[in-house]
Amino acid sequence: MKRNEANEPVASAVRLELPPQAVSIAVARAVIRRIVTFRDDDAQSSFLVAFTEIAANAIDEHERIGSAEPICVEVRSGSIDLVSVVDSGEGLQVESPLESGPSAPKNASERGRGLALAYAFIDRMEIDSTTDGTTVRLPLTGIGLVR
Repeated sequence: MKRNEANEPVASAVRLELPPQAVSIAVARAVIRRIVTFRDDDAQSSFLVAFTEIAANAIDEHERIGSAEPICVEVRSGSIDLVSVVDSGEGLQVESPLESGPSAPKNASERGRGLALAYAFIDRMEIDSTTDGTTVRLPLTGIGLVR
């Protein structure tokens, strides 16, 4: 049986390597809708809003640094079903969800609210960020199951 980076068993996974372009978000959303059974329409909508914000942040980072490297989206079933978004940007300063969570960042303009919005919908979201990139894990616990 396959294992993930935390050495947990992974029953199945779908991995997409997508160009850092806005159309990639629509492609990934279509795949997620196809292989995840959501609890209800509200859960699906909430999850997809959070996913869209995280994927858009990854694409924005690649555009900012001029990277053509793909954005990776992985949908996994296992001990915890989840969707991960991985970029190869320069990293992200991440505060704890309690500090940066659902409220908008201080002095936020029209941009910069994506993480706060994603945390509002997926409060158990995990972010690992280094100078080599960022991985965001969106657990499906209580929201849906990978088929």
